[in-house]
Amino acid sequence: MKHGTIRHPKLLALATALDMRPFEALGLLEALLDWTYDYAIRGDVGRFSDADIAQGIGYPGDATRLIASLVATRWLDRCATVRLVVHDLNEHATWTWKRSLQRRELEFARPAPPRLDTGAPLTNRGAPLSNRGAPMVDPSASASASASASASASTSTSDLSLASLACASTTEFDEFWKAYPRHVDKQKARKAWAKLRPPPLKAILEALAWQRELPEWRKEHGGFVPYPATYLNGRRWEDEPPEPQLFGVTTRTAGNAEAIKKGLGL
Repeated sequence: MKHGTIRHPKLLALATALDMRPFEALGLLEALLDWTYDYAIRGDVGRFSDADIAQGIGYPGDATRLIASLVATRWLDRCATVRLVVHDLNEHATWTWKRSLQRRELEFARPAPPRLDTGAPLTNRGAPLSNRGAPMVDPSASASASASASASASTSTSDLSLASLACASTTEFDEFWKAYPRHVDKQKARKAWAKLRPPPLKAILEALAWQRELPEWRKEHGGFVPYPATYLNGRRWEDEPPEPQLFGVTTRTAGNAEAIKKGLGL
């Protein structure tokens, strides 16, 4: 952990919620990040049960209380598709962590909704961070206030709804990105994807199935694949597929195929 983390209100709130001393909470968080890197590198720890997470990081107490406290103090976020993700890991993970994901062509799971009650951003960029990337909250928040919040494991319906939408959107974008044959300008593509409400993932994947085979898209024919953002902004999945070809003509003239063949001396 970076200097000062052990005194940060967010860590103190977690220690209070779990009846721990600050250095014990610090070790617990480091264990959580180590385990996440090894077993849920995208940060989607909710694929595992509460008991699995507690066992994985060596927490001997009640697993439900552990997860509720981590959520209430914003070390974990709720997510509709994978249940739980590490809070803002995409922004604060180390270079090694990010590079490992890039090599696997994976993306961080990122619900990251804004705080609807105050309009304040989720992260405090000036706060001390762990060396594995867990973010801190606004240092003006008192430890006692955070501890009180951790007493109730519930999150507001509006926060959960927004988190769920963002998490689902990220997962669908990942599917689009894997299917698209040109991986450039990812951030622009993500912004274009976010404008689609809702993203027609099924229609896009069905269109890409035939568009990837177009001669004008294939490298061996000197083709050019549109940038992903251009494809999305232009709603290119709505293009109509070309008609099947027969001797260089469409099926509309298939009845004249024999005459055309004779005219060409075939």
